[in-house]
Amino acid sequence: MFLLKLSRAYKTTPTNSLNILLGISPLHLVTKSLFIRFNIWKLRSDKFRELIDPISLDFYRDINSISSNRKIIICEDFTDYDYEVYTDGSRIGDNVGFSVCFFERNSLLPVFCYKKDSFNSVSQAELAAINFAAGWALERNVKIKVFSDSKSSIEVIRSPKVKSNFVLSVKDNLYNAKDLVSLVWVKAHAGHPGNELADHFAKIASSCGADMSIPAPYSYVKRVCKDFFMNEWNSYWKNSTTGKRTKEILPSANLDLLISNKYVIYLFTNHGPFPTYLCRFKILNNPDCLCGEHMK
Repeated sequence: MFLLKLSRAYKTTPTNSLNILLGISPLHLVTKSLFIRFNIWKLRSDKFRELIDPISLDFYRDINSISSNRKIIICEDFTDYDYEVYTDGSRIGDNVGFSVCFFERNSLLPVFCYKKDSFNSVSQAELAAINFAAGWALERNVKIKVFSDSKSSIEVIRSPKVKSNFVLSVKDNLYNAKDLVSLVWVKAHAGHPGNELADHFAKIASSCGADMSIPAPYSYVKRVCKDFFMNEWNSYWKNSTTGKRTKEILPSANLDLLISNKYVIYLFTNHGPFPTYLCRFKILNNPDCLCGEHMK
């Protein structure tokens, strides 16, 4: 009924067709997708291992017991430091990686390049690069100034609401290195040699870097479940016995599609003020057009 009111289509219009034309997915498939997502992320069920291995996933922690100074990490900007560090993350297709470039008195030290899994995000790569730099400083007990062009990563580090275990572990590392690490934002592609160099090596790292595993984020679970859901919808639409006219025009589902013009819906469904349609329901005696041409 909701689809009919929204589209102003004829009551006999197949629901499957309206789902496709309005970009509104079938309720039973939405429910199934949410059920799978809940089982994978919340319950860590292995029933859907063919989609995602729950062991490889990040998880949310209870942050109520974490002190505020560990939740809100602000790395002070200081001018007295031993090393200047530039970090960057990159994704090229399914390849993700990050690089960390250390400078000592304007001399470049060996660059660290690491490759991540395809399910990792660029944001995770950026955070992993900052985390690596902080760990490097802690291990050597030296002061570093980290330049990152990822404003979102710096905001996440400063946010008190983040629950991701991976991000919280980065915060813990930065908290332990708070007297050794200064973290500042630098504008990307603005002519900073260190940043441009880190960007160059991050692209190389995405395909040729050393392997480093970090857990898959919640966004990956949502993406996989969405892909599964779209495949299910397309299969459901392909195998449906109704909406043949619509299927000829729109053979696959698209969530971005929204056809709200009722006359276009009439045309795409063949359920409208057409002689052939009206004749089927005994409203007209003749299925022919007014011009005399027979309508199929």
